[in-house]
Amino acid sequence: MWRSRSDGDSRVSDQEAIRELDPERDAAGVVELIHEVFPAAVTTVEGWRQQHASVPARARRAAWVATVDDAIVARAEASLNWFSESRTAFAGVSVREPFRRRGIGGRLWELVEQHLHALTPSRVLSMFTETPEAVAFARARGFAEVRAETMSCVDPREVDLSPLDGPPIELVPLSRVSPEEVYEVDVITTADVPMTDSLDDIRFDEWLETIWRRPTMTLDGSFAAIDERRVVAITMLAANFAIARGFNEYTATLPSHRGRGLALQVKLASLRWAAENGITAVWTTNDETNAPMLAINSRLGYEPRLRRVEFLRDG
Repeated sequence: MWRSRSDGDSRVSDQEAIRELDPERDAAGVVELIHEVFPAAVTTVEGWRQQHASVPARARRAAWVATVDDAIVARAEASLNWFSESRTAFAGVSVREPFRRRGIGGRLWELVEQHLHALTPSRVLSMFTETPEAVAFARARGFAEVRAETMSCVDPREVDLSPLDGPPIELVPLSRVSPEEVYEVDVITTADVPMTDSLDDIRFDEWLETIWRRPTMTLDGSFAAIDERRVVAITMLAANFAIARGFNEYTATLPSHRGRGLALQVKLASLRWAAENGITAVWTTNDETNAPMLAINSRLGYEPRLRRVEFLRDG
């Protein structure tokens, strides 16, 4: 699809095109777009390509980009949740701010709808950084908010590290433990994470590609708490050193070891590493109902900045 557009007396003409996403050709433009619409992003070109390639065939993923004069200004995608048997689909559209309100998002959504029709999902989820325009776009297409996350940020150089001098607990980087041990903690604790759709089919080989081997995952900056030679708590830190930004992706403690401050300890160790390695901002997201983790983040100095919302509709 393409069209020409003239703006008033300036007689500026540009060409808008919509086509299928090409991961090699489009990676840099897509990453720029991701960073604009999700300010906490640590995505890199290498990391995005690896993540795109790691999506399994059973997801039946389809993706498109919109360009103006060959520059990427929007993207859209739709796929099935490949970590679940629920037949829930994920779908979304992102448009760069200068190119909104010209119908690009709507035309991309038409392609999304066509693919959703082919997927025949039980329901459709979309997640995005909350703005009035994004909320209106989702509601106009039959979606309603079902869950929200607080997006918070802290400068790791300003975090009080004194709790690390408290009761002894063995803290080690994830680079010194096996991925199987971390995977076990992840699978056991995921059931306790507030979410709209379940993650009940997390296969180890796919977890390795989407989590452990992701280029932005810093195994030296992610930490585990060890008790009797077993990993009992973890925190995972991804980082983009070019922009000095980190993202705390997941922190979890086995049920048998909760209430001992282990989540605080592993997060402190990770933040200390981040500060020592040039990171000046670490972001995280937490479900708004997750009071214990929000309290830990508040103690660490995280400040709420934005809201990420999840919208749902029937398939």
